[in-house]
Amino acid sequence: MTSLWNRSRFTEPETITSCFKMSAAWWKTPEEPLILSSLHVDMTEALDFIRCYRETTGHAITVTHLCTKVLSMVLRKYPQVNAKVEGNRILRRKTVDFTLMVTMDNGHDISGIKIHEADKKSLSEIAREIRDGAELVRQNRGPTFQTSKTIVEYCSIALVKLIMKCGNLLVNKIGLNLGFLGFPDDPFGSAIISFVNKHGIESAYG
Repeated sequence: MTSLWNRSRFTEPETITSCFKMSAAWWKTPEEPLILSSLHVDMTEALDFIRCYRETTGHAITVTHLCTKVLSMVLRKYPQVNAKVEGNRILRRKTVDFTLMVTMDNGHDISGIKIHEADKKSLSEIAREIRDGAELVRQNRGPTFQTSKTIVEYCSIALVKLIMKCGNLLVNKIGLNLGFLGFPDDPFGSAIISFVNKHGIESAYG
């Protein structure tokens, strides 16, 4: 007898990472206009600066650290860009904060660390905070998203969708402080910074 269900070509994964669950819960069909752009920059002088900075200070800074500092300076100079849209309101952020994505579990999962007031910190301070935060994330002791990450790991994708929808309503729309439950206010800050080149990717949009 022929079955109407044709699933012989598929298998369900044994485990689903928290990153995949959150992506499946968060991504949806666009309901509003979205503009994506890219900017190519000649990094010759920047790489020379990084090399000289390392030799002078002994601090192992990277392109990611330098880009974080440069972007913070741009947003401090142009604060009107450091804003978000909630409903019919434009809300300008009072601080320049960034979330940097960190790979963990040998690249099978990702999490993030949040750098607060990056524009007020030196390049060395930013580099140290990113390194220390990444180490904590890889030990499952991340200071920003570990609580919500732990909750997500024990939930189905359907339940994660409901949790994130409620969290978005309570935190972003109503303005409640649910940081103790793993829903920090403005969780990603002014921008998300991710270094994708080490994965063999030249350009990425998100």
